[in-house]
Amino acid sequence: MKTLANIFPKIVNEYILITLGSVILALSIALFFNPHSLVTGGVSGIAIIIYELSYRWWGESIPLWMTNFAFNVPILAVATKVFGLKVMAKTVYSMLTITGALYLADFLPEFMVDDLLLVSVFGGIAMGIGLSLVFMSKGATGGTSTLATLINLRIRHLSIAKIMLVIDVVIVGIGLMTFDIERMLYAVIAIFICTKVIDSVLEGLNFAKAVLIISERSEEVADNILNNLNRGVTSLSGEGMYSRQPRNVLLCIVSNKEIVDLKDIVRSTDENAFVIVTDAREVLGQGFQVMR
Repeated sequence: MKTLANIFPKIVNEYILITLGSVILALSIALFFNPHSLVTGGVSGIAIIIYELSYRWWGESIPLWMTNFAFNVPILAVATKVFGLKVMAKTVYSMLTITGALYLADFLPEFMVDDLLLVSVFGGIAMGIGLSLVFMSKGATGGTSTLATLINLRIRHLSIAKIMLVIDVVIVGIGLMTFDIERMLYAVIAIFICTKVIDSVLEGLNFAKAVLIISERSEEVADNILNNLNRGVTSLSGEGMYSRQPRNVLLCIVSNKEIVDLKDIVRSTDENAFVIVTDAREVLGQGFQVMR
């Protein structure tokens, strides 16, 4: 049974990661996207659009933090009523942290770069890292993802992902009308990079190779791998569908540096062996990353 002492450090660590991720996310919006008018969707995209339009209409911009807070409060209020405060606590905390970080970012010097590609790349990386840290802590940043979840309760035949896509397309479309197509295209680059960063962080950066080996001399191949490479090998039972003969299929996970040595071992043992090498995005267990 979990004790309070065991649970408390985990909760603290999660909120530390949410804080760090929310601050990084806010800085990516305030320092990269807003000064260069790149609308990447979500409430942050709405805030950037309102920031620009309010300046055009009234000569004074409505701060990003104010728009972020104003749009998120009713969404999170409804979500908290529906799902409960316990479920929404991390999301509310993340939203408040982002709002506070956006407020403080107003006091930082303006960060302007002439090359929009650099802004898109590094802004996308920063946003991806920030969101990843929040997601790793089983939290969310509120905004359109929470709104899409609420809409999905009423429109069951549409997935949350599709609803989010529709909302973000509308926001990016408004951004296109507010700014220009060049900035919209750079915003798409930033979104793409952000998505890739999130996938890399959440799925793991501990890349390795998964190797399947089919050989008439499978026992010799396995022994050589065990003795010379010091890697574990698993034998899987298979059958050749043409010959109807039983086959041992060897499965071995190695690091990127070891793949050349493994292929040399297999080649020197059985030149006719059939070898399949695929990427393993994340490997947990003995000899690799410790499972937590």
